[in-house]
Amino acid sequence: MVEMVGHRALPLLNSIIGLVIWLLLAYWLVPLYGATGMAISVSVAVVVTAWAAVVELMVSDRLSPFGFGFWRAAAAGLSVVGALWLLGEALSPFGAPVRAISLLLLFWPLLWLGLVYGLPKDDKAALGKFGKRLRLGSGA
Repeated sequence: MVEMVGHRALPLLNSIIGLVIWLLLAYWLVPLYGATGMAISVSVAVVVTAWAAVVELMVSDRLSPFGFGFWRAAAAGLSVVGALWLLGEALSPFGAPVRAISLLLLFWPLLWLGLVYGLPKDDKAALGKFGKRLRLGSGA
């Protein structure tokens, strides 16, 4: 998006910011936490890179992705993640294999609910035959 509105150098700047964040965090966290530290470092760098693009668009072009549709999708996504987390906690006493298989099977209907309640009508319509096959509906 940043590149499409004419800011050709900003994606490179975002990548450099992400790379620096990743290297600094990896240098600090990997000796302490090993692979988990690397995963945290990479995750934070990816999020920072994405947020840098959002901030740049807000400052340079007064564009913001945070309208009603964003908050609706975020709430639906957080609800799905929260439900999976709660179900995972409830299934913990049954052991890792039962928990993993159950969560994999429960993920799909919860994802469907997230799409039904998280996507606005226009986005559902844009999915065309795929959206109709999933029976996402056009309401809400």
